[in-house]
Amino acid sequence: MDSLGKNCKERSGLWQPWRYGLYPDRVGNHVKKKMSECSGEEILEELFYHLKITDKMQPILDAGKANCIPVMMPFVDSLFMPRELGDRPDVIPEGSTNFAFLGQFAEVANDCVFTVEYSVRCAQTAVYSFFETDKKVLPIYQGHHMIALYAIISGCE
Repeated sequence: MDSLGKNCKERSGLWQPWRYGLYPDRVGNHVKKKMSECSGEEILEELFYHLKITDKMQPILDAGKANCIPVMMPFVDSLFMPRELGDRPDVIPEGSTNFAFLGQFAEVANDCVFTVEYSVRCAQTAVYSFFETDKKVLPIYQGHHMIALYAIISGCE
């Protein structure tokens, strides 16, 4: 599934990924502008430069087969800002017997924020701990850096 929730094969070869820039106010290495001031084409140029595929992508851009629509989401980056252990509270604070922090701003060790699973694990941790169930919190998938897996799962291989 892609960012629209559609299988890529259902749309005649159209692939629409969603990408995020963590530091939109930094000047690019190739396009000497802040990302927040760039057109979609300039953002693609910067991306292709970093991926070292500019020469391969230029014919695609020239043919109008790639489009990038910049969208500003000013509060979404709060989840991805650099942080240290202790910046977020534990799901169950030390000494708590009936209070827990849930959601994207509670600490779940070794997990990745911005997913539904993260929020679910917070809730499971709290409920399963306070009610002493035999249930286990969903395991965290450890598939670090398996970029090729995205294409296989989404049907875009």
